[in-house]
Amino acid sequence: MKGFIRIISMLMVLSLSFVVLTAQEDSTMTTDGHVFEIAVREIVDMEGFEALSGELQALLQEQAGYIGNLQYTTFFSLAPEMAEGQVYAVGITEWESIEAYEASQTLMDNQTVVDYLATIETVQNVVVEPFVIGEQITLDDFPQVGEVFEVAIRDLSSYENPIHFLRTVRGFTDVLGEEEGVLREYEWLSVDGQYFVGMTRYADMEAFGSASQSETVFGSPATSLLFAQYPPIVAQITTRNE
Repeated sequence: MKGFIRIISMLMVLSLSFVVLTAQEDSTMTTDGHVFEIAVREIVDMEGFEALSGELQALLQEQAGYIGNLQYTTFFSLAPEMAEGQVYAVGITEWESIEAYEASQTLMDNQTVVDYLATIETVQNVVVEPFVIGEQITLDDFPQVGEVFEVAIRDLSSYENPIHFLRTVRGFTDVLGEEEGVLREYEWLSVDGQYFVGMTRYADMEAFGSASQSETVFGSPATSLLFAQYPPIVAQITTRNE
């Protein structure tokens, strides 16, 4: 436990250092307290899932503090491996606060929610805030239809040196960000401090394909180090649902 607390303290210090640098460029940044639920799941009953999604959406819209939801379908899964016939999806839900999210958990006994959950297998569910304190992100900032969205989740509690991990991530994203068609990087920390979530937004399938075969990216020492020492527990390549 002491080691985990030390990790969180180190992450907070590093996050604050990013804030100082970023704030020099954007003096309007404020913390709004919004949190995002990232739900990665396998859909085991597509017919039931599609039939109940609308009912679930209507139920969520009645909840105080619910802002909205986006759905992405996975076309390639690095982790876990996706067997033929499996369908993975990523849902992004925005809440006004962690309290609003927690209050929504009372819906777990609602029959619509019970039936909906029976159509999926949860791969990973995390509630996150922007890693850089004060960075404002809304659902409007997420990839649109036709773009490609990469989501990678890593468990920080398993790392001996989280600062080295973060420096490695920074080296990787710096190189990747130079590729044509890479539009944006998003970095998040789960509210319990255990998970780091990295996301990449690509302009289209061509941009993703080019970056994924780039000798500059995959010849970088930072890339080799990141995937050798810090492999993601979940890594999904997705496109937004219509």
